[in-house]
Amino acid sequence: MIIIERSKQLKEVLNDLLKDQPVIVVDQGKLIGVIDRRALNIYKNQNTKIDRITRSITGLTEDDLKNMEKIIEGLMENGDYLIIVDKDRRPKKIIKINDLKDSLAKFINNIDIKELIDTHVETINEKESLEQARAIMIRNGLEYLIVTNSKNMPVGIITYDEVLMYSMLSNKPGRRDYETNNILNKSIKELIYKEVSIINLKTPIIDLLDRDIHVVYERGIRGVIKRKDLLKRILKNLRYTRSDVQIFGIEDNYTYGIVLDELTSFKERIGKILKEPMISLRIKGSRVYEGKLTIHSQNYPILIAEDLDYDPITLTKRLISIIQNKLSRSKKGKKKIDY
Repeated sequence: MIIIERSKQLKEVLNDLLKDQPVIVVDQGKLIGVIDRRALNIYKNQNTKIDRITRSITGLTEDDLKNMEKIIEGLMENGDYLIIVDKDRRPKKIIKINDLKDSLAKFINNIDIKELIDTHVETINEKESLEQARAIMIRNGLEYLIVTNSKNMPVGIITYDEVLMYSMLSNKPGRRDYETNNILNKSIKELIYKEVSIINLKTPIIDLLDRDIHVVYERGIRGVIKRKDLLKRILKNLRYTRSDVQIFGIEDNYTYGIVLDELTSFKERIGKILKEPMISLRIKGSRVYEGKLTIHSQNYPILIAEDLDYDPITLTKRLISIIQNKLSRSKKGKKKIDY
């Protein structure tokens, strides 16, 4: 783990950026984020300060490690590792994804590897130049290319981040290996690119967590699978398998988190009246959101609330209010609950 201050200039930390280690940006010791290599495309002057190319991320505390949803969201945000911070947001350590595989394995059931394949890919021969690779990526809006040999076998992955780094170092001092003119005109084979991970349709799902990108190859290149897409599916499985609170129809993580907190707090409040309540919220999105909140318990009939609103969070609060009113009327002596 390499820690650098956001006030540093790019030219001061080029060698650190090229090392195969996590680069964490801090401000007076407090976590700010990590290097966003894509930002180098805009701010690639070596006199640029580091904070111009820093991507903000959320550090996790030791307590957060007890919450699997926060763990998965953290991995989706930062890939190979989690950054653990203390109460003052000072980085303490990193936890690599391999250390979490056993915990994640239980949530991969019923995931079909075919559903994760992204077929929108492009290849480039290893004899082509870096400049040609950059042109293909820009033209097609791609983050990476699959590098192939003369037999059209995948031999590596070259990412847009790497292309930007090589471009920056062309004709400029940096790591000694790259202090050569006309880097962009060199063949991809002459430069370093990521080794490819080749899988097939029978590869165990858990193995897809090992790398960011995998090439699916069965008698030809079928596409790629990105670890982030698998993590998204695991997160969805985790959310849908909660025994007491289920939420359907909300994909946005921020909105989902707020709605989950509202329903969890509501469940704790009604737990004094209902025995082992189970909450289900279904939201359909259009111009106006339609919501249906259903509560099952062992000592009450099914409670149902339905309404419309322009915002899922406001809609959730309104549905909770409807259920609370029904429970309040019942508690005051009404024999039958309206539902």
